[in-house]
Amino acid sequence: MMDGHEGADATSAQIQALDTKFEAWKALERRVQENIDAAPSIITLDVGGTLFKTTKATLLSVEDSYFQAMLGSGLWQPDGPNNTYFLDLDPLTFHHIMAYLRHGTLNIAALSEWERTELQFSLDYLNITIPVDAFPVEEEPVEWRWDPRSISVGMKLTQGNRSVQAPWYTRWMSATGTVENPSIFCIRIDSLSVDTFVGLAPAGALQKEGYFLRLQNGHLRGPGGNGIQPYHPQGFKPGDILKARLQDGKISFAKNDEDLGVAFTVQTPSTEPLFPAFLSFSAAKVTIV
Repeated sequence: MMDGHEGADATSAQIQALDTKFEAWKALERRVQENIDAAPSIITLDVGGTLFKTTKATLLSVEDSYFQAMLGSGLWQPDGPNNTYFLDLDPLTFHHIMAYLRHGTLNIAALSEWERTELQFSLDYLNITIPVDAFPVEEEPVEWRWDPRSISVGMKLTQGNRSVQAPWYTRWMSATGTVENPSIFCIRIDSLSVDTFVGLAPAGALQKEGYFLRLQNGHLRGPGGNGIQPYHPQGFKPGDILKARLQDGKISFAKNDEDLGVAFTVQTPSTEPLFPAFLSFSAAKVTIV
């Protein structure tokens, strides 16, 4: 059994041990801060071969991240040309991480599943946890209809102007919606022809200035009919739901809630507002949902 003196000695030893650990921790914190202070104010990262230049303060905006260890531990030194720090991560999605470090928000609405996977891998590697409130709340689609004044001769509106149908004419027919610059809108594909398109366009210049997705093969068609390129090779079929987004000057699409990624960057300066637009060379029908 321990007597009073032995108990006091043990307590004293424990206190001394705690004091030693505390002093060691404080010394470590001082060394980390000294290393951070000594680091240059502008840091260049080489992410998979792409350079990102930012401030030291931006990189340190999230506590306990990889960047805090990189700049504070003294174990990492710039190892690339022009004093760059190399990160073997996906460069195509890294700008989303930089945006989060700068502004505290992360918008992934327009990212494909592959892009989201790559982004999450990078976040995990960098020990950056994104709080729920950092994700912008997606706007609900606004109420709108197909504009009866915009439809081509022979086209038919039904269901309170929610459905627009092109007949079996072999000529270009079009319709636009009643809402300008919508952040998001959704339609159901009821039927389509080889040349049926949905997108966003100025009310009076659909074919000349519109941004369209060709439903049959998922190709993109930009202003003037130029820039035709593959986007979603599987295309769309009757019953599919197409969602279009217009955000920060970029147009993206989703199919049955699967994000397909950014399709267009809107040409600037934009002289006219963009409206939901439907364009078809033969019989087709779509409905607002």
